[in-house]
Amino acid sequence: MKNKEGFTAFNAKLVEYEEASSKNRFIKKLPIIVKIKLNCIGGKYKEFIGNESFDNAMIETSKELVKITKAKCAHVYMDRITLLLYDVDGERDLYYGGYVSRIISSMSSHATRLFNKFYHDADEKDFISLCDAYNVPDLEEVINVFLLDEIKVNKKSVYFLYTKHLSPTNFFTMSNKIAKEELLENGICWYDCTHHYKRGTYIMRRETTKKMIEECILNGEHYKKHDIGAFELPPLVKIKNKVSVLVFGEDEILEDINK
Repeated sequence: MKNKEGFTAFNAKLVEYEEASSKNRFIKKLPIIVKIKLNCIGGKYKEFIGNESFDNAMIETSKELVKITKAKCAHVYMDRITLLLYDVDGERDLYYGGYVSRIISSMSSHATRLFNKFYHDADEKDFISLCDAYNVPDLEEVINVFLLDEIKVNKKSVYFLYTKHLSPTNFFTMSNKIAKEELLENGICWYDCTHHYKRGTYIMRRETTKKMIEECILNGEHYKKHDIGAFELPPLVKIKNKVSVLVFGEDEILEDINK
């Protein structure tokens, strides 16, 4: 490495090592699922069950992440967030160019920063976010990801409620249905818990029609805009147009239960 040629070869070798993994990209036109888990340093999520401040901070964090990444939607429950990044036409640039390592590191950083900004009852505890991301082959598998999320939050919500009030060891020998019935027999109704606790909250872009500000009104025209909001959806299994709701922000159409 005593001359320019030697340095060039040395530099090229090290760059090759770096690019072997850092240049990995997600497959264009395929949906990207981003999973974020919030970790509390010096504590566990159980400490924050039913904490309205914690839940609100998670929802606000999810809204900002959808805005920053231009995600189609997100599902937030307990200490988890799932986001969908998807370019329907494959013509727009992916978030951070679709580079795997950059998306994961930036999402983790944003989630950590935003949550600690929105959550004001940390009691001197620090929160960090762990992140993973991966492609799925089609929108059917996207729906399956969110369906699994709903199953998990349903089971976990019953588990946390049961182990808080009754014997933790008994829970693993019974179904969710029996656990709910036993809770009810002891005066604890899972069904009275908040929608967010039982099923989580969806963050979506939905079209709204707003009147233009007075000085810009042309013949009383209105304009359409996609606003990011938090929605308490019915269980996905009951929604007929799942893809249209989650990917395109349309209103849900429920399955005909009489069929």
